[in-house]
Amino acid sequence: MNNLSKNIAVLDIGTTGVRILAAKVNEGSLPHIIAKAAIPCRGIKKYSITDKEALSTAISRAVQRIQEQTGILIRSVYTGIPSHFIKFMHNRDAVRFSDGEREIAYHDVAVLLDKVASIEMYEDEVLVDVSPLKYLIDGDTTVADPIGLSASSMGVEADVIIGHAEYVSEIRDAIEDAGLSVDGFVPVSMAMQGLMPEYTEDAKSTLLVDVGGSVTDYTLYYKGKAFATGSIPVGGDNISSDISQVFKISLKEAESIKRDYPLASTSLVTNNIDLAIQSRETGEQEVIKVEEPVKVMQARIEEIFSMIARSLEKNNINTSSVDRVVLAGDGIVSFKGIDEICKKIFGVALFEIDFSRLTGMKSVYTYASGMVMYISSLLPLGRKQSELAREYRKDEVLAEDKKQGISGIKNKFVGKMKDMLTGFRE
Repeated sequence: MNNLSKNIAVLDIGTTGVRILAAKVNEGSLPHIIAKAAIPCRGIKKYSITDKEALSTAISRAVQRIQEQTGILIRSVYTGIPSHFIKFMHNRDAVRFSDGEREIAYHDVAVLLDKVASIEMYEDEVLVDVSPLKYLIDGDTTVADPIGLSASSMGVEADVIIGHAEYVSEIRDAIEDAGLSVDGFVPVSMAMQGLMPEYTEDAKSTLLVDVGGSVTDYTLYYKGKAFATGSIPVGGDNISSDISQVFKISLKEAESIKRDYPLASTSLVTNNIDLAIQSRETGEQEVIKVEEPVKVMQARIEEIFSMIARSLEKNNINTSSVDRVVLAGDGIVSFKGIDEICKKIFGVALFEIDFSRLTGMKSVYTYASGMVMYISSLLPLGRKQSELAREYRKDEVLAEDKKQGISGIKNKFVGKMKDMLTGFRE
């Protein structure tokens, strides 16, 4: 690997599969993807690991595929953490430079972020990240980026991101069983933040709705920063399940209907043709109109958006404050007619983003791409880089390394978290 660049590997674990991206990051913090792999997996459902062995196997297969295709051996990764397992705690702190007024460097910011992240937590909580909201120069000047400015003191207001310790431990164990170590955890809201449209005076808030297989995450960004996050235990799989139950057909056939007629509104049914289905109860073929399953899909998608609206209102956020809605995830992103539902629930139009064009990757890698961009931006602050190696050694040496990675002695969870989060610097 080029010594002038740094390495990042990220792992996106979803309810439908795992995705890995590896990248080289140049001195300007610009990442270049050098390897990728996506493996289907149903090891996670809603908010828990339902098949740890399947999950670890899928991760191992992704690593192996990258190794076979590129010769790159991934040894450590950053991985995502859903909104359901994090919370934000507002904090502020400051540092005064002992050598008087001088130019602020990346190291100074890293020290300050370490300091503001030092908060008391419950036993079931772990530090995940820290998100600076604004910096204060010499106590009174507010700036978004202090690097290069001259000052004798610097303060910061930030959201300290805290994760659920049990979930972090379970995911860490599954990854380590696949032979990898964990560099850190990246919240969905932070990974997607860099992919959101820039705010304007007329559009200060953006609601991101990320629909997965069995879970939908949402983040409300205000002036470019995550303001509120949450998740609901409903996703694209529920649409297929609804069709299957209403028309008493197999789940496979329901999935096929959803794929062939991805419509979120009956108003888009311009040709209400007959649709042949196979009844599970009678074993005979029946005929329905296309409009009928579209009604079912529309109802479920409206419910997903309504649940998000109710969740925001429960947290004292008026849904009328939402200026734009952005849709992501594989659950319903291909559906037409989402715009009508956005207008109905939130009173605003859907703001369409072609994430594939924005990231240069297939849509399945959207969240992983966001993680790469996010971690790349933190490397100048000393965030650790991932361990990647070229496959120049003999097969038996690699096999022994893999064996040790899977069955080697593990430190206690608290110790591992301490090593990962000793600071935001290497």
